[in-house]
Amino acid sequence: MKRLIKIGWYSVSLLTIVIHASSCKKADEPDEVHNENYRIAVNFKDFEQTINPLTPSGRIASGIHKLASTTSPGISAAETTLYFWSFNQQTLMPDVAVGSGSAIIFNQGERTTDYGPGWSYEDYSAGYAISAAGVTDMVFRLPLNGIAALSTLGFDIGSSNTGPKDFSLAYSQDGVNYIPLSANNQFSNTGTAHARHSFTYALADIVFDFSKDLFIKISALEGVRDGAGAYRESTGVIRLDNFRLRGKVGALTGNARKNLHYHVFDEATKALVYAGVYDYAVAALGDFTLSLPAGNYIASFVANESMAALPIPADADALAYHIANTFANHDARIFGVLDTFEVRENRVLDLTLERYYSEVNFEFTDQVDLAGVKTMLIKALHQPTYYAPFNPSFSNRPHDQSVISKQPDFTLHKTIRFNQFLGRVFSPVPLSYAVEVYGADNLLIRTFTVSAEMVNNMQLTFRGALLAPTGTSANFVIRFNENWDGTKTIDF
Repeated sequence: MKRLIKIGWYSVSLLTIVIHASSCKKADEPDEVHNENYRIAVNFKDFEQTINPLTPSGRIASGIHKLASTTSPGISAAETTLYFWSFNQQTLMPDVAVGSGSAIIFNQGERTTDYGPGWSYEDYSAGYAISAAGVTDMVFRLPLNGIAALSTLGFDIGSSNTGPKDFSLAYSQDGVNYIPLSANNQFSNTGTAHARHSFTYALADIVFDFSKDLFIKISALEGVRDGAGAYRESTGVIRLDNFRLRGKVGALTGNARKNLHYHVFDEATKALVYAGVYDYAVAALGDFTLSLPAGNYIASFVANESMAALPIPADADALAYHIANTFANHDARIFGVLDTFEVRENRVLDLTLERYYSEVNFEFTDQVDLAGVKTMLIKALHQPTYYAPFNPSFSNRPHDQSVISKQPDFTLHKTIRFNQFLGRVFSPVPLSYAVEVYGADNLLIRTFTVSAEMVNNMQLTFRGALLAPTGTSANFVIRFNENWDGTKTIDF
């Protein structure tokens, strides 16, 4: 399958890129061996015009939502979950990840995919946990690019009757030289197989290089074994769940991403046939070509223009495949298209990428100077959004507590904006945001909430006074821009 994207906002040149089978990830190939492959060229029509900013039209639909009253001053930006593994989908992919490239490595490269009953954590059900026999060490690789601070590391752990009852914990930033974080972590309940033991470690006082990866190594130890059987290193089972790293998100280093994600599935079995990511910040995409055997396929193409990777599963089948974006990655422009097609000969597919996001704007009508506003924090009060195009009953909602931090300059325009990822939706999605306004010395000036409903490819504007009198409420007017698929403005 081929995906074609015009990378420039304003460029109209087309370059042909042929993606060979060697550059694609092959997964779950059918048992039938096809002797002949066919060239499938995909032409993404008018993508350049699709991604250009559009000016609002005059069409207005009115609506009202009231402000909340001012809350106590002194509140600062809260930390968030940077990485989280629930293992509930029996996969080593994280549920939450601020960056791409994370991995779990067992016994210096021996990868296990065994799972057993897990433990619940916050909004996550007990589900599954890693349950691996003969594991002497487990290493989590965590990219730190885009992270400003680390606060805590935590996880739940247990073992079988003959498994380890203690472990050591160490960290590294090169994957070779490790520094002890906690030398001994003896289990308190050694007489009950797979008893839950929860551990949390403070990281705030450690100096990290956020341009490098962080490696966390858990090394199994025999430990005190009161009430347990003799330690069997090669067969004893260790169980681990709810691995999490918390801290604060910062700015990414390097250039913005322009990534094209392509996933091709067998239409009948829903198995993944090809998947890959093409970096069109490096080479322009004109024609994008894949070589496929005869068959019927369904495919998803997603273009990500942002400062962060999208948490898209690389090796999931169609029913588990989904697309999401962290709320903090608020400048992301994400486009996509789905297609079902048949391959019997060389052919061309003409597809049109559309916005998988909507634009949210705040227009402030204050007549006074807003120079005293130093920071604005925006928090999503609605559930994290995701898009599972091939499985309407998909329920493994991403866990995202990230926030948007703005340091506005209201000298020329009293506006702020961000993009809200929605995927391709046909029914309006209810959205709600809490806005915290801070002045000098991180002093909270005001907090208010706004709400609206919209689908993807719309412009939503909340319009009203930012610095309303303390303790009062006001109304927002909503406007939708029909120059996209719609515009909505709410006065407040």
